[in-house]
Amino acid sequence: MSVFPELTGRFPVGILHEEFEFKGAEPGILPLTLFYPAKPGVEEKEKYSFPEALLGLPLCEEETRFLKNAEIAEEEETWPVIFYNHGYRSYEMSNSILCGELASRGYIVAALGHAKESL
Repeated sequence: MSVFPELTGRFPVGILHEEFEFKGAEPGILPLTLFYPAKPGVEEKEKYSFPEALLGLPLCEEETRFLKNAEIAEEEETWPVIFYNHGYRSYEMSNSILCGELASRGYIVAALGHAKESL
């Protein structure tokens, strides 16, 4: 049984974590987590968080409702995109319930991390 609520939209939700290197005055890494409407069929669920974000609390090992490595749904040719900014001293999975709910309703949600200013 998951501690995370059921998604209410019509799509299962896929999740993808990426990191992009950027160069400039202060080079670094930009973490990005995408939540998206997915095709059904994938069974492997994503864990909630990396242990460092929650100081090793058991919640970091809890399975979410999000499908790892799922293909994007094909009902639409294009999907609207929402950029989610988690705020200072947090991380891109911190409001994953909201991001997942939006994705289950047909949005792609790009949750950006903040290099050097977040967990």
